[in-house]
Amino acid sequence: MNQSIAIKLVPESSTSGQSDNNIVSLSKIRMHQRAVRRHRNNMIKQRISGLGLLLICWSVWAMTKDLTVSILIAPLGGLMIFSKKYVMNFNAKE
Repeated sequence: MNQSIAIKLVPESSTSGQSDNNIVSLSKIRMHQRAVRRHRNNMIKQRISGLGLLLICWSVWAMTKDLTVSILIAPLGGLMIFSKKYVMNFNAKE
C-alpha cells in the first residue's frame, strides 16, 4: 500500500486516540498538524498582544501617574496572557 494513500494506525494509539481498523489519510494528519501549528501561533500572538497592552498601561502610568487606564485595560492584558482559550480570534475563516 502506498504511504500517501493511507496509514494504518496501531490499535489504541496514544497519539491518535483511534481504535483498531481505522485508517487515517496522510492529508488528514497534515491538516491536523497545520491546525495545531496555527493554534500555537495564534496563542503566541495573543500573549504578545497582552504583553503589549500591559506595556501600554505601564507607559501611560509612567507619563501621567494616573492608574485609570491601567485599571481598565490591565485585566484584559492579563487575561490575554494567562488564558488557555482564545480571547482574540486571528484569521477567522467562516
